[in-house]
Amino acid sequence: MGYDKCYAERLSERFRGVSDHHCETGFDLTLRQARPEQALAWREPRMIFVNTMSDLFHSKGPDAFVHRVFDTMERAN
Repeated sequence: MGYDKCYAERLSERFRGVSDHHCETGFDLTLRQARPEQALAWREPRMIFVNTMSDLFHSKGPDAFVHRVFDTMERAN
């Protein structure tokens, strides 16, 4: 994969196979389809830390998903 000492990969692989854990699929590319628009439902503005354990610009990630994220950033308060 990427870096030999990637903290995100090491941490996520520890939880591979743990049912209902957000890292259940380990470090495999996983798109959470409901997440991009989640901020639009919030009543109060919030600061959002995006992609702490992932890569929005992963080479296998679809451009349409990235566009949805940026669309939400433009629309959210």
